[in-house]
Amino acid sequence: MTDKEDITNQAVAEGGSYELIQRRLSTLGDNLNQQLKQLNQNRIDTFGSTEMSVSARVRVRTEHNCVARDIAAIGDVLLFGYNVFLGLK
Repeated sequence: MTDKEDITNQAVAEGGSYELIQRRLSTLGDNLNQQLKQLNQNRIDTFGSTEMSVSARVRVRTEHNCVARDIAAIGDVLLFGYNVFLGLK
């Protein structure tokens, strides 16, 4: 038997299959989280970072029903793009 099979057999003997799957997923999740943190740190080191925060929250009202598509900051102004759905009311 290989070491991997021994570890699996030992894990099955210690608990049920649910606990085994839960432990494996937890271990894989922790590993993935570490990789994401490292990737994000590499991105910050390469491209730099700016802190983003919400300074205000407002509701945009239009005459017709619309769906927001994009918002772009140009200087101190926000440009709000949307699709309008005209129809019977």
